[in-house]
Amino acid sequence: DLSHSGLRQLPDCLTLLSNIESIDLSYNKLDTVPLILKSFLRLQELNLSYNDLSSLPHWLLDFAVIDLDVSHNKFRNFPPVIRKLSQLTDLNISHNEITSIPDDIQNLSQLQALDISFNDLTELPINLAKLKKLTELDAYYNNLTTLPDNFATMTTLTSLDLDNNKITKLPTDMNEWTQLEYFSIANNPVFETGLPTQLAELAKSSHRTYNLVAILIYACIILPSLILILIDVFTS
Repeated sequence: DLSHSGLRQLPDCLTLLSNIESIDLSYNKLDTVPLILKSFLRLQELNLSYNDLSSLPHWLLDFAVIDLDVSHNKFRNFPPVIRKLSQLTDLNISHNEITSIPDDIQNLSQLQALDISFNDLTELPINLAKLKKLTELDAYYNNLTTLPDNFATMTTLTSLDLDNNKITKLPTDMNEWTQLEYFSIANNPVFETGLPTQLAELAKSSHRTYNLVAILIYACIILPSLILILIDVFTS
């Protein structure tokens, strides 16, 4: 774990650790992916979040990466190399400035979880529906107005978060979805105008769960401090 280290590059001695399968380089100051990573021939999990990256090197294709986190960087375009990482199961590219997802995202046939939230997306590619193993999709805080016509065929999804977009209508066949365990579409026009009964109930349930978690976090963090303050006041 080399996170939170203020690194702009990696020390050469890391070449001795060629058997590394997972490395966390998050919360550093990297503006390029360090060449030294080419030594890690068994690399499968790579966390580059919270850096200053705007591109990814082609040599990442030399690895069988299955888990890639490049969130909180400076990507304006979907990195071309990612489209060819055919063994990816988890991809987090949230909190960037990406305006479109390429049609050939269908090449990521093993993808199970995709986080594209907090970008500048106005639409999703029609080929997204060809990701037949995708179970989790986070696309909240974008500028989506509609969903692809074939979106309702994505029946492998069990978790879908579309909060804080500009969606006015859902594909009709989504009314028949039964596989979803989590669904949230708050702060969209369609949420205000009305959802199909089943989706509406699931959305309300997810919203209640989120509020409960927020309350519990507040209780665990804030209340103990408040109690200590009150004790100090009344005992001083």
